[in-house]
Amino acid sequence: MLATAAFALGLFAAQAEVPAPAPAVANLRFETKDGTLYVRRGKVRAAIDVEDAQPDMYPDLELGVTAKADGTSWTLKVDTNCQGEKTLRFSTPALEARLESAAASALARHKQWDAAASGFARAVALDAGYAKAATDLAVTQLRGGHRPEAIATLVAAAARDRVWVVGRVAIDRPLAPIASAPELRALAARTPGHATLAKLQKAGVAFSADGGLVAWDRIVGNAMTEDPDRMELRVVDVATGRLLARFPHRDHDEKGVDRALADLGFEVEKIRSRDLSTPTRTQEPEMRGTVEDIRVIVKGGRVRLSADGRPVGESRIGSPFTSGWAAKVRGGVLVGAAVNIGDGCGAWIYDDVVWIPLTASP
Repeated sequence: MLATAAFALGLFAAQAEVPAPAPAVANLRFETKDGTLYVRRGKVRAAIDVEDAQPDMYPDLELGVTAKADGTSWTLKVDTNCQGEKTLRFSTPALEARLESAAASALARHKQWDAAASGFARAVALDAGYAKAATDLAVTQLRGGHRPEAIATLVAAAARDRVWVVGRVAIDRPLAPIASAPELRALAARTPGHATLAKLQKAGVAFSADGGLVAWDRIVGNAMTEDPDRMELRVVDVATGRLLARFPHRDHDEKGVDRALADLGFEVEKIRSRDLSTPTRTQEPEMRGTVEDIRVIVKGGRVRLSADGRPVGESRIGSPFTSGWAAKVRGGVLVGAAVNIGDGCGAWIYDDVVWIPLTASP
């Protein structure tokens, strides 16, 4: 197995021709079309997932963009339909990786598996943190008849992002032929969890058996379209509150999501939540409440926690909201907000949830 993994990593290096930073900066362009933000190089363009770049954003339409290069990084000012101007930052290699991935996807659609695999390998070499490129590489390797290389690709990617790889192997049907490979099964939790998507949606939250992960399912409805609601499993690091993975799924993916929850060791957990109040005499919409000895204030898209008058935690959260709740559990606080965006802004309705680890024991 080590030899196979080494071969795969060597393949990455051989196939990846990383462009020099200066020419790459000069060749990149940015645009919006039909509400989507793109980066372009020549005839190749790649969509930029704004929610992925700034996880507290809700689905929105990107209407315009200005960009400024600073060495090997970019600052984008994105004008959105409902949330105003948003500032996003990307490294040039990260943007180049998305362009390589977009070009490789076009080749894959024409079943040019080996050429597509070379493109995805270049994307991985450019941005090792771009986990989707690694799983796309494994799919093209598998479809091109390179099963050992596909397994090695996933094992190498899991060394950087185990949560993403375990979740994608469980959910993605194209990876099903290798999902039971011993090398990939070894990445799963030693003791499978008993959480399922149905249980999670009912309970609201799940923790991994080792206490390192917390997860919930996010469902975003849009009253201005008949399209199915957007659903995604969100996995967050308990120690830092950082969003580790977003797994979009549809109704027919339920069994795959169940496998992902089991392989990541999740168990649903009942929590004692307290409703937050919405004072009417404040200049800006606000929610307040106390859970045990933690004071919770939600205002301006931010949650602030305090105890004995001192701050103990903070996070972003969706806004505007109509109601909310909070619960203290396992050395942190879960805060939820029922976000309701009015007509003209997509009429999005969803429950946003954040996990905030306490920075000090109150």
